[in-house]
Amino acid sequence: MIRFGHMVVAGCLAPIGITSCSVGDDTNSNEVATVAISGPPEEALISTEDTLIGKVSDLVLAEAVWTVNETPAMSIGGEGSGPASDLFYVRGAVRLEDGRIVVADWAQRLLVFDAEGTHLRTLGREGSGPGEFGAILWMQRLPNDTLLVFDAYNARRLSYFTVDGGFARSIVASRQMLVGALADGTLVASIDLPSSIPSIGPNELWIGPWQLELSRLDVDGSVLNSLGVFPGGDRMVVPGVGTMQLRDSNSPVRSTKILAGSRLIYVATGDRFEVQVFSPEGGNPELIRRDYELVRLTRDGLIEYFAGTRFGDRIPWNSIRENWPEDQTRPAITSLQLDAEGNLWVEEGRIDYDSPGI
Repeated sequence: MIRFGHMVVAGCLAPIGITSCSVGDDTNSNEVATVAISGPPEEALISTEDTLIGKVSDLVLAEAVWTVNETPAMSIGGEGSGPASDLFYVRGAVRLEDGRIVVADWAQRLLVFDAEGTHLRTLGREGSGPGEFGAILWMQRLPNDTLLVFDAYNARRLSYFTVDGGFARSIVASRQMLVGALADGTLVASIDLPSSIPSIGPNELWIGPWQLELSRLDVDGSVLNSLGVFPGGDRMVVPGVGTMQLRDSNSPVRSTKILAGSRLIYVATGDRFEVQVFSPEGGNPELIRRDYELVRLTRDGLIEYFAGTRFGDRIPWNSIRENWPEDQTRPAITSLQLDAEGNLWVEEGRIDYDSPGI
């Protein structure tokens, strides 16, 4: 991960927000490291998430490589933690203003812990009723510790929770895929645009692009304005599996990453190391970019990725013919995150696929 934002000597990314940092000398290209950034004076940077001051185009990596400390400052879940803390495919985690931590997982629930990691209560459950979930895709914290939870199965429903009061209300996004919310409560959503798949042979593995439109919605789900049309990424037709759009951060093919901050919207298409930064009203974005050598997508790379998924044994690799462009590359950017101070963290494309997310 690479950090853009406050002029700092170092920092770390904590996916659950509960780890500490240390300096390391291991610069193995197979590792995705957290690195410090050095560059122009602070006034030339995005100094905080809510104030876009200027373009960032000439940042350089600092000498030190920063990694997450092997010893966590606090741990939740794991063997012997009990049913309430036995996490299954975590979909998001946030720290509240008073130090409590809320974790959303694939068991379709929100687990509330105190600052030391002790389980306090559980919100929600699997189902289709109010306050229930079919498939939690993401969770986000708004001001005053309001939690937004997007359910991709139940009519693409967005539910609002308060940690102390539980379920408050929900809206249905219909055809829109909700991405996140801004501090004013308006929502950021994408919709896949129609695209065709060419006629291909039964043993051809085809990869091709698709597009999406990004919009800002009012709190009732109505469209306020469009932010534009973007490459959505690469679709795949895989023999033995079917049509796939790989959106996880480990994907070997490109997918556009969209992040809603408190007052800014970030878009990275992955075909270059570049992040477009939009105001809520849209218009021409500011750009964050750096030099990056793209890596060509190979059959071996796909085999390595799918080997760790539930589809690995269903794909007849020995008889598959490649059907993708010679210049097809792996994604340059695979995830975007904001930390508690408003700094933007950008994850470079993976070289190895030891932990696929599908």
